[in-house]
Amino acid sequence: MQIKKISQSSGVVATVVQNTTSTSQIDVPSVNAVKDSLQKHIVTANQSGRPTLNIGTTYGTTKMPFDGSDVIGTKLTFDNANDRIVVGSGVSKVKVSGKMNVWSTPAAPISEVDSQIKKNTTTISACLQSRITGMGFNDEVLSEKSVTVSSGDYIEMWLLCSSSGNYAIIGDGNATYLTVEVVE
Repeated sequence: MQIKKISQSSGVVATVVQNTTSTSQIDVPSVNAVKDSLQKHIVTANQSGRPTLNIGTTYGTTKMPFDGSDVIGTKLTFDNANDRIVVGSGVSKVKVSGKMNVWSTPAAPISEVDSQIKKNTTTISACLQSRITGMGFNDEVLSEKSVTVSSGDYIEMWLLCSSSGNYAIIGDGNATYLTVEVVE
């Protein structure tokens, strides 16, 4: 095999002579295109403190307040004002995961705690834990899940409890978090 002709475009285009009667063209991506495809795009929103959330009704919900984030790349952003991770242009699939630690007070004897990850307003992942009533601690892990998205979609974490009352979120920097990673 010998290269007969080579030219530069957005990538490298070469005409390769396989034998004396046939040719083929191979498109090779540019160095910048390869570099961009290897770039990671990940955002982890986290809670460093121990805020108290109030659930005002039976089976009520509230959005998880985050007070920090770790951002890698440019295709995802953390919207601090709205406690959400926003999908940028050119992204069609992400992987979501999270963890939430909840402490119920004696004034909120629960039998069900549900941590949820939502895309826009739709629940896409949930972890339900039931336990006896009274004061207690729930550690909920939301396993990785691939989700189809488009530019402008947002990912949030929510808490649903079967009893109204106050719930302490145990953050401590790594105990409650939401992670979104670009897959494609």
